[in-house]
Amino acid sequence: MRENKGISIQINQPKKKIERKLEAESKLLDEDKPYYNEHVSSPPHYSSMKKRQNGFWKKYRSFIYSSLTAVLIGTFLGFIMLKIFVDIDPEEMAFDQTEQAVSTTKEQTKNATEANTTTSTFEGVPITGYVVQAGVFSSETTAKELLDQLNNASIPSMIWQRDDNYHVFVGVHATTDGSKQFAEEDHLENWEVYAGKEWTTEPVQLSVDTAEAEWMKEFDTILKELITNPTNVTQLEQWLAKSPEELSQALAPLIDKVKAYTAKAEMVDLLKIWYQYVNLSK
Repeated sequence: MRENKGISIQINQPKKKIERKLEAESKLLDEDKPYYNEHVSSPPHYSSMKKRQNGFWKKYRSFIYSSLTAVLIGTFLGFIMLKIFVDIDPEEMAFDQTEQAVSTTKEQTKNATEANTTTSTFEGVPITGYVVQAGVFSSETTAKELLDQLNNASIPSMIWQRDDNYHVFVGVHATTDGSKQFAEEDHLENWEVYAGKEWTTEPVQLSVDTAEAEWMKEFDTILKELITNPTNVTQLEQWLAKSPEELSQALAPLIDKVKAYTAKAEMVDLLKIWYQYVNLSK
């Protein structure tokens, strides 16, 4: 900036000359002053306005980027979903809906059937008989060897497992004397058997539906009578005829043994029925 110059007046100069000189020096001083608009109280601060603009961008830049990204992704996914629904075959949709309706109906029918079926606990009574025993072993293999020997000699026999022992039985009777008389028969004279052995089983407990529980109540009595008179199968046949239309899977092995006994009433088959019966609850 130029240094301010003082106004010098020379004495005894003509008046007009003095006025022109003052006017020239005044213009010179005006050129050295910065220009300000007379309507503006202070000069504008452009640097502060730029800083405020930069601060706004930094503050909201992440939000703006995130919003734009979300819009782009949403538009892309919407286009894909629209493409999928447009390509679905109307017949396939109708088939899926029909299949779902059938599945729902089946489930409702199953639930209704289960609701109408009442489960009961059947509990039998202790049963006692007097067995004829050919041997008892701690090894099942050894017991099977004796079983094969007896069968080869045309002596029917069976294995009854109790606890850790395997008993080989050839007969059963309601009394001790009856068991001993059976052991003295000719077909057993060459075999060492133990007769008159008392054999008692615990009551059977079984969870079945109400109809089966009522039906099974007669079985204990029938089994006891068969031990007394093995050849009288009439009551057993009548009991089978009164069986419910639908039997539990747990009863199937017992029913198979009963049917086999009614066809051929052998004492060993009666032992097999008894053994199968007491193992229903295991």
